[in-house]
Amino acid sequence: MIETLIGTTILPAILPALTDGLKLGIRKVLGAPMTKPKTVEEEVKLIQANTERLRAIAELDKPEVGIHPFVANYRALFRYVLATLVIGSTMLLTFVSLDDPTVKNYTITYMFDMARSAFFFAYGDRVYRNLKKGG
Repeated sequence: MIETLIGTTILPAILPALTDGLKLGIRKVLGAPMTKPKTVEEEVKLIQANTERLRAIAELDKPEVGIHPFVANYRALFRYVLATLVIGSTMLLTFVSLDDPTVKNYTITYMFDMARSAFFFAYGDRVYRNLKKGG
């Protein structure tokens, strides 16, 4: 059970921080930032490429013209509502399984894997960005 916990929870949670630390260590050893643009033109091209990427992502997420506001709001909230349902059902199953021996261990493990994915969908990116800013 502890191997599953380490393999599916702890390791994926600390892996981004470890890779950032490794990159920082390599940069310090080499003495020069590896990903920084060398000229102003490269910097401008990088900013334009990031702007175009964000514009394309926003275009994919834009609702159709003339769609009912309820449908647009439902579409925007669907992923978060589904993530909340997954996390809530995992919590419910955990409390039910304390007294019920018929709930199998692999079912609980599967539900925790789904809840972990839903939680990191909702909060992981924001937490990672805030940690990266602070470091």
